[in-house]
Amino acid sequence: MLFLVTPAASRAAFLSALGCIYLCAFLSFWVQYDGLLGTADGLLPVDSLVNRELRQVQHRNQMKVSSLEEANLTWAAAWQLWRQKPLLAWFSPAMGGLPFDALHDAAALLGAFFAALAALRCCQHGLVFALLFVLYLGLYNAGSTFFSFQW
Repeated sequence: MLFLVTPAASRAAFLSALGCIYLCAFLSFWVQYDGLLGTADGLLPVDSLVNRELRQVQHRNQMKVSSLEEANLTWAAAWQLWRQKPLLAWFSPAMGGLPFDALHDAAALLGAFFAALAALRCCQHGLVFALLFVLYLGLYNAGSTFFSFQW
């Protein structure tokens, strides 16, 4: 018996597999975040990374703030920082000072949700995969040292 594989079936299978990969990555990040990067008891707290990156941006742009909370960033300013170093934490002040841990947990769970939709063939639109890529890029950069070895 001859099985014919259509391009649509190949596309759906590939995008489902990609959705499974994203799902594993987001869930893995969500499980490991507190122990590795959590601000309370993480091995390498994400707030130290954000402050280090902010100091580098200050040096380049001659800014005069000592922490991200003092910067009081707007969405446009956060976008400018994102273009220099993609970190979801840049958007924290624009979201009303949402704590870094809550922001990264929400991003990981949102990514896992959309990845599950893609894996189950419920929604395999290009915008979903663009969102997954942007969320993962922000989380990957927050993971700094740990994630460069693991992923």
